[in-house]
Amino acid sequence: MKQIKVHNIQNMDDSIQPGQKHEPGQEHEHGQEQGQVQEQEQGQEQEQEQEQEQGQEQEQEQGQEQEQGQEQGQEQGQEQEQGQGQEQGQEQEQEQGQVQVQGQVQENKQESEQESEHDQGREPEQIELAIERERLPDPAPGLRLELITYTSQGLRVKGYLMAGDDGAERPPLVYCRGGIRGVGMVRVPRLVTLARRGYTVFAPFYRGNEGGEGREDFGGEDRHDLYAALQLVRALPEALPIAPALIGFSRGALMALLAARECPGVGPVVVWGGVSDLRLTYDERVDLRRMLKRVVGHPRKDPGAYDRRSPVCWADEIRTPVLIIHGSADEHVSVAHAYRLAEAFDAVGKPYSMTIYEDRPHVLSREEDEQVLDYVFGWIEEARDHK
Repeated sequence: MKQIKVHNIQNMDDSIQPGQKHEPGQEHEHGQEQGQVQEQEQGQEQEQEQEQEQGQEQEQEQGQEQEQGQEQGQEQGQEQEQGQGQEQGQEQEQEQGQVQVQGQVQENKQESEQESEHDQGREPEQIELAIERERLPDPAPGLRLELITYTSQGLRVKGYLMAGDDGAERPPLVYCRGGIRGVGMVRVPRLVTLARRGYTVFAPFYRGNEGGEGREDFGGEDRHDLYAALQLVRALPEALPIAPALIGFSRGALMALLAARECPGVGPVVVWGGVSDLRLTYDERVDLRRMLKRVVGHPRKDPGAYDRRSPVCWADEIRTPVLIIHGSADEHVSVAHAYRLAEAFDAVGKPYSMTIYEDRPHVLSREEDEQVLDYVFGWIEEARDHK
């Protein structure tokens, strides 16, 4: 029913055979310690946290920026390799023609309809998406980049669209970024690695970012920015009329799974280094607690807000194929998130695939990242074929 592999990335052929279970408790004792952390906090947090965490907001913001240094360094290297020479004479011709696109997908997209039969009464409100398309310098040979402005719950929000420069239809993919605000922002080199595999890729920034209206809230109302993006992508001339696949990285994983739960016409979902239990994030990431209490609430005082953002609480409502990817040494989102999501799927009898890369962190090197992407896209195509 499930496929669990543990890879040593230095030798991609060495793996536990499909179906052979790798017990989470054997390698990840820190995941078992989280209950103790919660118990300790119940007696101490109200008195200690306010003093202990005062002034920590600035530290947290700086710490988050440092966390992304590795990712930025990796992507800057990609930028030099992929973007150099592509801006030759290109001026930022701004094509700001407004196009009115119906947010509801055509009824003749039968595959999307069939995939969403379980979403009775939960389909997001159908809206008209006003689009502004601004052409940006081509990021790599054969690819075209645009800044898209679209509407979500009446707000003007933004995202990047990357497609072939010939305008041909390609399979659609939505990339769900991690982080919050400037931390973990969508980067062009990352989209190049996805689009060059033959996909039309859209990456929403979420509200309040890069000139967008509103304020993101970590999987609350800002989830509608992703839902509107899915409607947008299905209406684009550059996208084939099939259900978009989703790749959710870090915090973006819970966004992708929210879409799989609440939206019609969602294709295969890849959860990469993903948050599956927001209470666990609160327990593990002391540096994020102040932000989480401000944006989401306190897990004891606002348990429903954490449940709504934790896929482990509603695993039975996810019908799309899911692939879980995680590094066992992930320092930002512990591998316990992967095992908890797998256990939640097991409990409701949902098939899934899961691959744990031993001793690998949150962000991989460029070479290893390419290897994993080859595997991910192979899985996406196979999941479509066997759906």
